[in-house]
Amino acid sequence: MKKTLKYGSFSVDNNIATWNRDEEVKFNMVSSPSEHCLYEGIWNNTDSSNAYSSAIAGVCIWNKYDCLFVFESTCKGNPGAIRSLGSPRDQEDLVKRLNSGQKVEKVIISSDPFGEYQTRTVSWQSDIVKRLSIKNLHYIVPFLEYKRTLESIAGFFSENIMSRLYEVLDFHHEEIRRYVLDNINADIEFIYPLRNNPELSIEESYTWPYENLEVDMGIEEMEEVRIPYQVKMSGKKIPPILLGMLNDPCPYNKKREDLEKDKQLYILN
Repeated sequence: MKKTLKYGSFSVDNNIATWNRDEEVKFNMVSSPSEHCLYEGIWNNTDSSNAYSSAIAGVCIWNKYDCLFVFESTCKGNPGAIRSLGSPRDQEDLVKRLNSGQKVEKVIISSDPFGEYQTRTVSWQSDIVKRLSIKNLHYIVPFLEYKRTLESIAGFFSENIMSRLYEVLDFHHEEIRRYVLDNINADIEFIYPLRNNPELSIEESYTWPYENLEVDMGIEEMEEVRIPYQVKMSGKKIPPILLGMLNDPCPYNKKREDLEKDKQLYILN
């Protein structure tokens, strides 16, 4: 490993990963036996039994650049703002800009559900499940969370545009589910917290599995440490969290190198 390596919100120095949002979140990194991941480490390693029969895992349908809302320019000579539906922070700003009257020029979505982020995440999780003999896997795909965000902005777009957005989201969701079932050898239960708990906020739906399910381990791409971290900071017990550095740079924050125009779907407003 390089002496110092940046991975999203993490810095890795001499094999010690430190989260820039809380320097108390740090853990040792080792080379991953999986070809789909560079390094791994366990945070909150409070269990010395090394017996993991059940786990929580998940994957986002879209990474940072897979679904983009491109705003009209508000200043001559400068491009308009671009916000991602795959980023919780961007989602909040997207709604704020629309409410302030800013107009979206177009939406760009990858027509291919599988980029490096999706394939590496699921393939690494598959390797972990096999290596640790995990039998039961609670799996989160944030379909209803994305759908709720789309519903919150529906009033700013025509019915035809919204219908197309829902259609693409449905397709990508079903393809990701199929990919998970085809590639991970475990008893998989897909978890949709908003389905049975519609009063939850989107952020609460992300933390719900760690707050309500009894499991031996969490399996997360490193940037997703924020989810179990929130639960632990609320005073609740969480299992050890196995975190993966999938590649350099972080695939979630990386534009798809193969995302040429014929692999993009443009939805004009």
